[in-house]
Amino acid sequence: MKLFKTLSIVMFFANFTFLFSKASEYKNSFEYVTFVLDSLISIAKDKKTNPGEKRVKIASFIDSEYDLKYATKFVLGQSWRNISVEQRKEFFEVYKNYVISTYYGSIVPALQKKDTVIKVSENIIENTTSQQVNINFKTKDENGETKESIIGILVKKNNDKFQIIDINYANLSFLQSQRDEFNSIISSQGFDELILRLKDSGEPKNINKKQTSK
Repeated sequence: MKLFKTLSIVMFFANFTFLFSKASEYKNSFEYVTFVLDSLISIAKDKKTNPGEKRVKIASFIDSEYDLKYATKFVLGQSWRNISVEQRKEFFEVYKNYVISTYYGSIVPALQKKDTVIKVSENIIENTTSQQVNINFKTKDENGETKESIIGILVKKNNDKFQIIDINYANLSFLQSQRDEFNSIISSQGFDELILRLKDSGEPKNINKKQTSK
């Protein structure tokens, strides 16, 4: 029984690692974003995996496809230079868990909806240091009315491998929004307070709720 369980776990991670290792094979950002979307849909709609296993897959996705080193430095801005090496390491791990919770808590439920129609635009928007590929979402609200939204995925090629560096929604950069918010907290209440809030916040919208240090 133990051997079977061990083999099952090994196969689970082997198949998942193979899925994301294909990211380097894509020739352009449109093909890459299509691959990313298909991967996330596969995770969200997999009925054979429980929520805990889906979260593990999302964590693997973040590790492989999201440029966390770039994001970590960007969201702290000038504050990155003012903290110690140990604080940087701590922030990296806390921020990583924060991003995983964000993806798992918002993207997975959205992709699980049966009436959601998703299409990747073939129009690639060239930026100074990256490329943006838009994803069109059509879904129905509680009243049965169709709502459409566009999410821009910013990607950059690092060492011949595409990675996500930011997400735009309603012309707002997630990283820039986090940078403004995080540095406001650091300026007013300090770095330790930011760490506390990130640890306690499963969703970005909850981060403005003040936490009390014990």
